[in-house]
Amino acid sequence: ETDETPMPTYRPASASASSSQRKPSLSLDPLDVLRMDDLARMLDSHTAKLAWNRYQSGERAVFTRRLYNSEGQKMFDQVVSKYNNDGEFHSTVEKYVGDFEQLMSEAEEKDPSGRIIQSYVTSETGRVYLVLAHASGRLG
Repeated sequence: ETDETPMPTYRPASASASSSQRKPSLSLDPLDVLRMDDLARMLDSHTAKLAWNRYQSGERAVFTRRLYNSEGQKMFDQVVSKYNNDGEFHSTVEKYVGDFEQLMSEAEEKDPSGRIIQSYVTSETGRVYLVLAHASGRLG
């Protein structure tokens, strides 16, 4: 028996989904120059997996600017600045991060081993979550 849990992906806020198909939503409008794929590229899957594992093991100083390359560090600074200074962007980030955390909570109930969550955080959507959660101060 294989687990066919869908990977989280971008879903426009206007799309409806059942609880089992719910995905984090992030309107691209408040992001302006920051695109989802640019945010995801700031953190490769392998680095995301290692950082998440260390964080889940209790290491709280994992999420630092050093996770990103120099271009990624500049983008991270932009995200932090926009999060702190743009109310609409702040709200969008909070919704996205909250939705993703709810999705992870539901996945944890289905798969306590953490395999589903691991696949979530290494996906493009998950890497965006990690960057946004880090920029908002939720991680580290």
